[in-house]
Amino acid sequence: MANFQTSSDPAATDSPRIMLVGNPNVGKSVIFGYLTGKYVAVSNYPGTTVEVSRGSMRYGGRTIEVIDTPGVNSLVPQSDDERVTRDMLLRDRPDVLIQVADAKNLRRTLLLTSQLVEFGLPMVLVLNLMDEARDRNIEIDIVGLRDLLGIPVIPTVATDGEGLNQLHRAIAKAAVPHDPLAESRARLLAQDVLIGDLMPADSRLPRQLVLEWLQTRDPDMRKAVIESLAPAPEALAELDGDGRRRLRTIVGKLEQLRNGFLDETAATLKKVLPTLTAEAGESRILGIAYLFLGIGLVTFLYTEAARLANQFIGPAWGVTLPTPYGALAGWCDASVIPRLDGWLEGHSLGALSAILFGELNPESGAWESGFFYPTIIQLLVLIAPVVVPLAIVLYRSRRFAE
Repeated sequence: MANFQTSSDPAATDSPRIMLVGNPNVGKSVIFGYLTGKYVAVSNYPGTTVEVSRGSMRYGGRTIEVIDTPGVNSLVPQSDDERVTRDMLLRDRPDVLIQVADAKNLRRTLLLTSQLVEFGLPMVLVLNLMDEARDRNIEIDIVGLRDLLGIPVIPTVATDGEGLNQLHRAIAKAAVPHDPLAESRARLLAQDVLIGDLMPADSRLPRQLVLEWLQTRDPDMRKAVIESLAPAPEALAELDGDGRRRLRTIVGKLEQLRNGFLDETAATLKKVLPTLTAEAGESRILGIAYLFLGIGLVTFLYTEAARLANQFIGPAWGVTLPTPYGALAGWCDASVIPRLDGWLEGHSLGALSAILFGELNPESGAWESGFFYPTIIQLLVLIAPVVVPLAIVLYRSRRFAE
């Protein structure tokens, strides 16, 4: 875990470093601004026109440098921005990596994650733009992702401040991630002695990424890698001959391994929930439940609106709005309850009738204050048509499944 506790040495000047890495347009700059505040320095990375933002924050009683790297789609450089980010990871190894990702695009996120874990640095994964994911009915298994990588995974909506307090607390819990591909990668790399000549077994460099970087013939792209690697001259010479073909073969197998992991993991941890229309079309029971739920809600809302209108507006206008509840209650008051009351009276059960149905109000013609009636009519007409189909929807719909 990252150690950003207060230093006991007041003369200590070493400043821990946090580096933000992520795809373009994922809200990385918003999170950088949250961590650092207003005062930041923006400058070109040496030898390039690529801008890098640097700021600082107080954490655990210490001042921490925060670096916002250029947005990248991969750490195998195809642009100056990606080369700069790669070089910064190699030359300015941070104490904590914060990967900022788009929650909607889990596979693209995991591609970059699978590359970053090779560096063996404490990490926090931020799944930003969760509001957009929810709008698209996308559900991410946050716990499953956290267990897979062994690092804090924080869902956020940075522009609204959602999850940023949790991110701030998670920085101290940053952990070196588990590399899901480590064992399979090691078995593949052990098949060619060239790999051992290029990289000693105790090297801290990301082994698969180094091989991918060395494939390029662009000297500028390879420069930072070779400086960090410092391989034997004969190993570099071999790369210009048969070694390059062997290297491409191994890298091809490694890419297949990574792509298989990405496809499987994204399919497992990301679910796109069906829309209400699609779900109703797939399940007849759910379709009927949604239909009756809609009817029940409309009936309930209309009944309550009509009751208020009849109470406050009707007397002035001389108009009374009919309702299903009123129609059923009127029929019961005029026909059903009098018969039941008469039958109970005839069998010396008048007290029971009074408990169940209450007493007849001569002015309104309605039976009132009964324990059973009019409560049963309210339940049957207003409550049950909403509660019963809603319970079916909650039980059977995947949208509400845990």
